[in-house]
Amino acid sequence: PKLLYKSSENTEKLIKWHVARAVEAHEAAGATSIETTELMRDCGWHLLGTTKMGNDPQTSVVNEWGAAHDCPNLVIIDGSVFTTSSGMNPTATIMANALRSIRHLVENRATQPMSGE
Repeated sequence: PKLLYKSSENTEKLIKWHVARAVEAHEAAGATSIETTELMRDCGWHLLGTTKMGNDPQTSVVNEWGAAHDCPNLVIIDGSVFTTSSGMNPTATIMANALRSIRHLVENRATQPMSGE
């Protein structure tokens, strides 16, 4: 089988709009040099990291279920809980981890701490 993907004109406009918003965000954050490129079709990106998963609140942001150590009622179940990436697309792993965390939340909802407790 052969799969062909072609961006529509609207998709191209949306990409340019989002790139412009990213430039604005970087400028607002104080960036002094910003470079953008046209859409590169032969590569992709998966945003991972920044909210490390682990048991120790001193070295991680969330526990094994994605619940934040320092903020009750906050559960993070996306790719940001991965400390690094593999050589493969992480989407299936992100989805599996989200399903795992959601099942845990549902099964333990009666004992979940609420904000302010």
